[in-house]
Amino acid sequence: MFIYYFANLERRFSELRDVFSEQPFEWWARTAYRDGEQLRARLSPSESGLLAKTVVLQVGDEIQGEKHITVPIAWTATGTPGLFPRLDADVVLAPVGPRSSQVSLRGNYEPPMGTFGRSMDRAVFHRIAEACVKEFVDGVAAALNEAPHPT
Repeated sequence: MFIYYFANLERRFSELRDVFSEQPFEWWARTAYRDGEQLRARLSPSESGLLAKTVVLQVGDEIQGEKHITVPIAWTATGTPGLFPRLDADVVLAPVGPRSSQVSLRGNYEPPMGTFGRSMDRAVFHRIAEACVKEFVDGVAAALNEAPHPT
């Protein structure tokens, strides 16, 4: 299943490119934390966190283009991964105007549990997946917005 979400930032792409290059993992830390050698994130479809799942977050090497930065990511549920989908996605930072940028997540996941899981995804689970992606992207956007301006 395809999933996509974006958040706009009121900062220039050239400035965010510098912030990102200087501190590549600092803004992930707003959403994720280190647990041994694994980077983990606690995902929830709402700020309340009443329904949440910890995932192992794999972050690939950034790909710098002239007009964007792409970071491949994957997340897999801890504990019972067979009950949760694995997400393979790209987080993309790109300009959308002379003084604004956008961070987006574009990815795919396969619902677990075969036909039953796909039916449940259409009925309910896709909305939960969208909400988790929204919380994640909004967290990345907040960290980028709050990052100090490079000197």
